[in-house]
Amino acid sequence: MSDEPEKKNDAAPRKRLDAAKGKVAELRIQNRQAIEEVKALHENAKKEKELRDAENQAVKNLKKAWQDQEHAAAHIKQELAAARKQTDAVPRGQNPQRLKAELEQLEWVQQTEALSKQEDREISKKVKAILKALPEAETASGTFQKIRELEKTLYAANDSARKTRQEMSQHAKKSDDHHKNHVTLLKKANSLSKKITERFKELDEKRAALMEEEQKIRDERKAERDSAKADREALKTERQHANTKAREKARLLAGKVLEKIKNGGKLTLEDLQIIQEAGIDLTA
Repeated sequence: MSDEPEKKNDAAPRKRLDAAKGKVAELRIQNRQAIEEVKALHENAKKEKELRDAENQAVKNLKKAWQDQEHAAAHIKQELAAARKQTDAVPRGQNPQRLKAELEQLEWVQQTEALSKQEDREISKKVKAILKALPEAETASGTFQKIRELEKTLYAANDSARKTRQEMSQHAKKSDDHHKNHVTLLKKANSLSKKITERFKELDEKRAALMEEEQKIRDERKAERDSAKADREALKTERQHANTKAREKARLLAGKVLEKIKNGGKLTLEDLQIIQEAGIDLTA
């Protein structure tokens, strides 16, 4: 028998089997790619967390520096307030150098010019007033100088604290950005992990369906082979029956020819053919 019918019958199951195998292979590829993507997402999320933690540490360090600067500025403010309080009772505009120059001028007048008693008393009165005011003016001058220096120092301290605060805010914003990225990446990884789990479930179902299809095809092929074998056996049995009947018929006809020979009958060509088909050797 030809194998052509069996090949034709095998085409449809093979097509179904190839389609099932293709779907399983496709799911496996998708899952491998998704698993690699999840790994990359977790790795990037880890990096974002490290960057966030570094920014948080920078914020912590800057906060400590800012607090120290604020504390230093507060101390300068206290010194400045105390210095200003010292100058509250000192008249403004009393320059020690100007007072000394005025004192020298008055003393020169007293020593070089002929003065009346009244003029001498007026000049002496002014000299005493200057001598009394000069120590306070000198002290006030030093205090004012200190105030100016403290004001410059306070401005620098406040400016440093402002810059530190600004830098701290920048690092805090970067920390927030890295944290958002970290959370977003983890959400993506978790979402993709769920899809992978669902795809594994689908893959198990497809594998089970593939195994079932393979078993079905094996069963169908076995049934086809068994049917073909049964057909061959039936044909063989049928041929054997036909051969047996033909031999029996040949023996009966041969028996009649032999009987004819015994009775002295003349053999015909047909009689010889019957004897030959029956396998009888007349020369034996």
